[in-house]
Amino acid sequence: MKGLDMPKLKSPRKPARKARSPIKRSTPSSNNSHVAGTSYNPETGHLDVTFSNGRRYRYHGVTKETAAGLGSAASTGGFLARDVIGKHRHEKL
Repeated sequence: MKGLDMPKLKSPRKPARKARSPIKRSTPSSNNSHVAGTSYNPETGHLDVTFSNGRRYRYHGVTKETAAGLGSAASTGGFLARDVIGKHRHEKL
């Protein structure tokens, strides 16, 4: 039909990004490709870390403050390397 103006279709909008939560992260960990998940027991001070290769480690004597820092870290792996690994006794699970 000649002479009729067709309405232009709008392109779909991208969904808004979710803001990062400051709440402590537990399994799974989504911000690091080497860390599959973490869990912390405040009563025992045990921090369990599961790496993407399937290896699991338990770190002893981890403070609540350190665990909270892990939950809000931009990089879980970087935080572990800087503040946990080599500073706390550990065992392979």
